[in-house]
Amino acid sequence: MLPDDVLDWWEYHEGRRCVLAAWKHHRQRAEGERTSFDGYDQRERVRGLAQLRWPGGQDTWQAGPLEATIEQRTQQLIAQGVPAIFRAGFTAGGSSVSIDVLERRPDGSWTAVLLATRLHLDDFLIEQAALTLHVLRAASVAVAAIHLLHVDVHYARVPGPIDPFLFFGRRSLTIRAARALPRVVARLEQLQQLVAERRAPVVPKGTHCACCAFTAQCVDSLPADWTGHFPHEPGPSVDEWIANGWDRMGDVPDAEGLGPKRLRARQAALQGHMAVDPGLPEALKAFGPPAFYLDFESLVSLIPVFEGTRPAQHIPFLWSLHHVDTEGRLTHIDEIVPPGEDPRRRFAESLVEAVGSYWEPIIVYSDYESWRLQELAELFPDLAPALQRIRGRLVDLLELVRDHVYDLNFLGNYSLKAIGPVLAPGLTYKGLSIKDGLTASRAYASLIDAQVGEDDVAIALHDLRRYCERDTLALVDVHRTLMNLANGVTTTPEGAVSWPSVQG
Repeated sequence: MLPDDVLDWWEYHEGRRCVLAAWKHHRQRAEGERTSFDGYDQRERVRGLAQLRWPGGQDTWQAGPLEATIEQRTQQLIAQGVPAIFRAGFTAGGSSVSIDVLERRPDGSWTAVLLATRLHLDDFLIEQAALTLHVLRAASVAVAAIHLLHVDVHYARVPGPIDPFLFFGRRSLTIRAARALPRVVARLEQLQQLVAERRAPVVPKGTHCACCAFTAQCVDSLPADWTGHFPHEPGPSVDEWIANGWDRMGDVPDAEGLGPKRLRARQAALQGHMAVDPGLPEALKAFGPPAFYLDFESLVSLIPVFEGTRPAQHIPFLWSLHHVDTEGRLTHIDEIVPPGEDPRRRFAESLVEAVGSYWEPIIVYSDYESWRLQELAELFPDLAPALQRIRGRLVDLLELVRDHVYDLNFLGNYSLKAIGPVLAPGLTYKGLSIKDGLTASRAYASLIDAQVGEDDVAIALHDLRRYCERDTLALVDVHRTLMNLANGVTTTPEGAVSWPSVQG
């Protein structure tokens, strides 16, 4: 347990964005609670691969007596003369850091190596390096350099085990960390004073609240027309409007340069119901019916699984396809490639067979499917003409919604999960074991990485198919609702567009 006046890296990082978040995280840690973070499993796998670069290195999590702290184990390993210490811990200078690799240099000094699963260098990593430098100096550690070990985005998997010297790139952050050190130390001292207060700091609500572990506590109680719920759009800062006292969308004057999406949101706020652009009927003409509704699920792994693939490359393994014909009949088919083989060839061939010979529009939500089809066309030249024809038939329902409809219950978010309760209220993801794409990717990855029995594989594939099917069914329902809105129908009375349930 860290002393009450010590901040760990995560508390410092949260404090860069919001001091109230830092205060709450500090209180959670003091009470033995801490929000879990996505990506932990992947990071641990990457960490294990990185450690292969240092034969003879030892991990503090596996060294020393169980009752010893990480800091004590670190000091024991330093005294033992090991060449590298994994997850070395230090507490000094008002902060605590965990260093992925503490590398002993020939002259007895040390290089602190930070492992980055992010694919691009940013201020987050530079300030993490600066805080590490501060703590090591305060702990009287002879630190000579701060390095970053990062996943090389250009690495392509080859047969056999992954070579950790090819998979990772290494670069020095020593100079950048030293330059950032004064501002990092100043912010650390400010945060120390704030978290020491018994009362939570008062922080105005703003757009920073959208990506926080405490969003539900801070923002969910605010009205749907809160200015911070304006959809994202180039233009003036929403935070400046809030600072001016314009807390509700209707308070923002015309002269503030509202873009079309924000104008539509303000219209919804002023009239008290959904705002629908007059151009919606014309825009819907390209969407049918008859029409197909398509969704992909992909494996995304930092450590590439299949030969020729790269870190974090999207590898599609499942497609779901609904179809509404001219009579309003609804049918569904799908294809999932079992784990074990690179799924892309079978995925592409089955999709071409299912939809390649038709002419109807194919409705998707975002340009995600378009990008994956382009990649598949480049990978399989013999299938490229058919895949490009399919790609040319895609029409984007997200773009249609974003440009023509706004309801205050969107809360500024146009994702399918955000608009679904409004535009497809009869459809839910309750009862599904998989409810989002990230979970779907992890579920498929687990079938590849682990020894899983046939029954468990069958259950997992069934759950993945159910989730993807629910996504394309949501597209059907959203499209139906938009057609009703275009016809001036806000509910589903007689005469509204109504399609029957799925037929086998």
